[in-house]
Amino acid sequence: MMKATPIAIAAFFTYISLQVGHCTCFITNKSHNIGQTFQRSHHFSHHVHHPSLTKLSSSKNDENVKNPIEAFISTLPTIGNKVKLKSKEQELRELKKKTLMDLEIKEQERAQQVKSDALPYLFLLSLQTLPLFSSITHDSRYVSLLYFFGVAVCTVYVGGRQITLEDSEIVKKENAVAAPIGASISIGVLYSLIKLGLDPGILYAIAVSAFGALAISDIGVPILRNVLPASFANGKVQVSESLRQTLKLEQDEDLPLDGVTTLLLGILCTAGYWAPFAMEQKFILSNFIAWALAMTSLGAISLGSFQTATILLSGLFFYDIFWVFGTDVMMTVATKIEAPVKFLYTAAPPAEGAPVREYNFSVLGLGDIVVPGLFIRFM
Repeated sequence: MMKATPIAIAAFFTYISLQVGHCTCFITNKSHNIGQTFQRSHHFSHHVHHPSLTKLSSSKNDENVKNPIEAFISTLPTIGNKVKLKSKEQELRELKKKTLMDLEIKEQERAQQVKSDALPYLFLLSLQTLPLFSSITHDSRYVSLLYFFGVAVCTVYVGGRQITLEDSEIVKKENAVAAPIGASISIGVLYSLIKLGLDPGILYAIAVSAFGALAISDIGVPILRNVLPASFANGKVQVSESLRQTLKLEQDEDLPLDGVTTLLLGILCTAGYWAPFAMEQKFILSNFIAWALAMTSLGAISLGSFQTATILLSGLFFYDIFWVFGTDVMMTVATKIEAPVKFLYTAAPPAEGAPVREYNFSVLGLGDIVVPGLFIRFM
């Protein structure tokens, strides 16, 4: 009866190990207690060759096997050993921190790209001095041609090479088909309102200039990082507690200096555009807002495939045939509605005895830059 006790204990442990083995991985050292039990029953195992006992005996020298009872108990939650889990707020805070770090890396890449394209940016800046020649020469057609050609080529070049903070939105085939239709409806409605004696230009200009301020705040960051000292990129703007709560900022989080500066610059440009001055005195400012919109459009839109690009170009081909060359709709809307969606260049004063121009600017629409730029960026 005394020798039967180790057999019963061993058989019981064997049954437990077979049941627990389906759900527990034995990866730690063997227990000292089960080793002592095997030693006491070792002399009896030579006489009784139960398969389960053989399995337990063979595991005696396996240092990676754990006591099955302890393995089973280790899978159960313990009372005094609480695992500290991350709260949802901590996870959101860490995610936000990682997002900000990724944005900073992108901003550094954008600034480096602007630095490598410094010459085209400087050429764009120098082109803004060309309107001074309009007051010197009576025929500014060649000067305006140089201005529009330089602005278009340089904008497409730097806009196609720019690095964006987010992935571009890919134009689908359905969007390519609908784009000329939607543009036709829009320009048709504007033309109808003008013919009815209404002026939709104010609301249209307000919406466009608001988007222009945001566009300036976006593209202005990498440009200013190359112009201002390095401390500008790492500067912070402290905000009040009420504003911090409104913007849902963390307790120790401040606003980036470069982002705040470029946003204020965009707001100032928009305010200057609406200043009560003649357009001849502020058309360069209007061109700057239009340029920011063109750069943002080139970075935010991607044609995706050659088939989609072909569909879009074909639709716009017939769009221009009808609205630009077949009717006076495009010319009427472009000259009657004043908004920063076009590049302007002042025309020279008319010669003595020549008829007075109804619109004192030469015009290059944003679409004439953005659409070719999208094709070049896609290729």
